[in-house]
Amino acid sequence: MKHFKVAKNRILTQLNYMDIEDLYQLKLIKRHMSLASNRKKKDLLDELDADF
Repeated sequence: MKHFKVAKNRILTQLNYMDIEDLYQLKLIKRHMSLASNRKKKDLLDELDADF
């Protein structure tokens, strides 16, 4: 059982301090950053506007 909740804006490197949801968010962020590195800055800004 988990006794404390990790803040969403903190990224911890220890896997045992993160739950499945945190790992999924981190995976999405890493995939988004790797895709963004292959695109132009304007395309990235348009994609960010579409997300929010």
